[in-house]
Amino acid sequence: MKELKQIHSHMIRTGLVDSSDARRRLLAFCCAHKSCDMNYAQHLFEEMPNPDPFLWNSMIRGYSNSNSPEAAVSMYIHMLARGFEPNVYTFPFLLKAFTRDAVIAWGDELHAHVLKFGLGSNAHVRNALIHMYACSGDIETAQHLFERSYKREAVMWNAMISGHNRNKQFEMSCKIFVDMVKQCVSPTAITYISVISACAKLRDLDFGIQVHKHIEESGTLPNLKIENALVDMYAECCDMDAALRLFEGMKTRDVISWTALVVGFARLGQIDRAKQLFNQMPERDAVSWTAMIDGYVRTNQFKEALEMFRDMQTQDFRPDEFTMVSVLTACAQLGALEMGNWVRVYMDRHKIKMDVFVQNALIDMYSKCGRVKTGLEIFHKMHERDKFTWTAMIVGLAINGRGEDALQLFNKMLRASESPDEVTFIGVLTACAHAGACRVHGNAEMAELAAKNLLELEPENGIIGDSFCIDGK
Repeated sequence: MKELKQIHSHMIRTGLVDSSDARRRLLAFCCAHKSCDMNYAQHLFEEMPNPDPFLWNSMIRGYSNSNSPEAAVSMYIHMLARGFEPNVYTFPFLLKAFTRDAVIAWGDELHAHVLKFGLGSNAHVRNALIHMYACSGDIETAQHLFERSYKREAVMWNAMISGHNRNKQFEMSCKIFVDMVKQCVSPTAITYISVISACAKLRDLDFGIQVHKHIEESGTLPNLKIENALVDMYAECCDMDAALRLFEGMKTRDVISWTALVVGFARLGQIDRAKQLFNQMPERDAVSWTAMIDGYVRTNQFKEALEMFRDMQTQDFRPDEFTMVSVLTACAQLGALEMGNWVRVYMDRHKIKMDVFVQNALIDMYSKCGRVKTGLEIFHKMHERDKFTWTAMIVGLAINGRGEDALQLFNKMLRASESPDEVTFIGVLTACAHAGACRVHGNAEMAELAAKNLLELEPENGIIGDSFCIDGK
């Protein structure tokens, strides 16, 4: 954008800015840029005396590239109000950045506009609709449009595979890939990357190997993005020998290639091998640093995890929410309250996303550091909770001697239709064992429920006997 503004300044000084064609090109280039300054683009647009559909589409594209579906729709409405009709380029640009909320607000109406202006049979427009519905979670509508498409090009298949991936329906992604190949539609690089990602999430090594073979036979390699996806898939499937062989055979590598290996070895607890690769990396990013921190946490080397985090900051790499979950886990295990408090302030100061995973880690950290009241404050302020949130708070209350509160929260968890797991049941039994709460408060049935479920999940867990001995069972 800096260079673009310099070109604009030169055009003003030389009088080229008076050329309508030059200004059109400048605006189109600005809006096509991924990091477009839309305030600047809007200024350029407003200087155009008679914007045509090309310029309106450029502005819609710019707002979509900026992940601003509301602004893109607003521009589209202004376009209609000025008497211009959409064309085959308008909707692909407009629908590109639609989120689930945007689809709920405008999806059906814009779909009606597609039909109204006779654009429903256009392959690019139809694909944009399929992509919009699939990626927003409305797989049924996407599938309906897909099945009614006369000619299914690769881009439509890709939209369906990506949509199922986004909705964590990875088996369906693999099935659609198989159907695509059976119908003799040639997969693209995007197809391969998407289906490899599905294999990785499923940890389906056998199918991943089949896809790899198909890629080699297609002559698509070398392709850095596909090769990175394959290294990641083998690492996710714990086949580090295959991941390493592929990595060593790559003609070109980048930070993603290296990080996939570091993550793979760290996940398997081979932290020394991960550190060796990490030290060899020509360049690093926040993901590679986080992989090492998480690796130390996974191998119970919590002090080393915090040391790695300090090194990360010293070298001016900015952590993200994933980094912070690992750091807070290390603080929890070490009882490092002061460091945990500092991390919370740091996240607030640097506007790091406080998602449900970070807040769960904060609850766990404060509970294990004896500050369960602070953990409760975070719990009550959360707008979104999952079963791990409830479990962290139940266990936190239990280990801090607040058995009655833990049991009351467990009841609320059940009423909220959250499914407890073995850790939740351990928390419930800990609450009983610590204070005899089951006997005193008549909650023997709750203890029996927890014990029964825990016995099925962990037959050797000793806390079952402890809690029932306390209650005289």
